[in-house]
Amino acid sequence: MDRTELLEQMALIITEIDLPHPVRAGIDGAGKTTIADELVAPIERHGRSVIRASVDGFPNPRAIRYRRGRHSPDGYFRDSFNYDALIDNLLQPLGSGGSRRFRAAVFDHKTDSPMVSPLLRAPDRAKCDSAQMPAQKPHQSQTLEESSR
Repeated sequence: MDRTELLEQMALIITEIDLPHPVRAGIDGAGKTTIADELVAPIERHGRSVIRASVDGFPNPRAIRYRRGRHSPDGYFRDSFNYDALIDNLLQPLGSGGSRRFRAAVFDHKTDSPMVSPLLRAPDRAKCDSAQMPAQKPHQSQTLEESSR
C-alpha cells in the first residue's frame, strides 16, 4: 500500500465515524503536521469539512513555560501548554453538547502575548484534525478525555 492509499484509508475510517458533534482525530508521532495536512483533501472528498487546530495555539506565557529552565524536559511536559484554555476554547465547544463555537488559538508564543482569534462555528459533520497534541498530564487525562466525548 502506498502513502496515497494509506491516507485514503485513514480518511475513510475517520469519515465513517458518525457522532452528533465534530469528530476529533489526534495525530501523534513524527510527521504529525504533514499527515494532518495530507488528510484534509481525502476527508473533504468524502464530503466532510475539516478544522485544523493544534495545541500550539494554546501555549502558556514564557514565564510559565520556562520557569523550570528553558531546556527542562520536566518544564516542557508540565508547563508548555495551557490545557484549561485548550479545553474551554476548542475541545468542549466541539464535543458532545458543545456550542460548536470555538477558537483555534488564544496565545502567540512568538510575541508572548494573548491573541484575539476569531470565534468560529464548526460546520455540520466537521472533522477536527489535531496535530501536535502532546501526551496528557496524569492529572489532566480525565478532564481531556471527558472534554473530547
